[in-house]
Amino acid sequence: MTNEKIVVETDGHGAGRPGAGCGFIDKHHEGVDPDADGLITLDAYPVFNGTLIKEITDAPENGTVKIETARWTGMKRTVLEALAKRPDVTLQVQFRYNGADFLLTISGSNPKLAEVLATNEDYPGFCFLGGYFPVTNAPLPVVRR
Repeated sequence: MTNEKIVVETDGHGAGRPGAGCGFIDKHHEGVDPDADGLITLDAYPVFNGTLIKEITDAPENGTVKIETARWTGMKRTVLEALAKRPDVTLQVQFRYNGADFLLTISGSNPKLAEVLATNEDYPGFCFLGGYFPVTNAPLPVVRR
């Protein structure tokens, strides 16, 4: 069994497993008004960040969470806070910037993670994070869905 979890950001509904209905909640979710189909559309960016936090939190011991995104250029601070609580987990973000694909790797045990959190940056961009963590050319183009 592998300790790697791949999360693909989908253009239609934020981050999630393909076919998981990510970006929607059902009509039974408390405090919401469903559409005619009984679904509530969620804003994609909070879904993207929430999915990352969940995958980091639920990652297997010594696991790696990978995200591929052509849509977002950064994440919320809360994602990095979740990673700091899991020093055994590594987050890899494959993203597109100025037409090129890059791979950012952040280990939960990297001491620079505390430095980034000390900046009080609420929405650290992937290029900003590249000043603290390794960024390489991505091995493959970012997935287009």
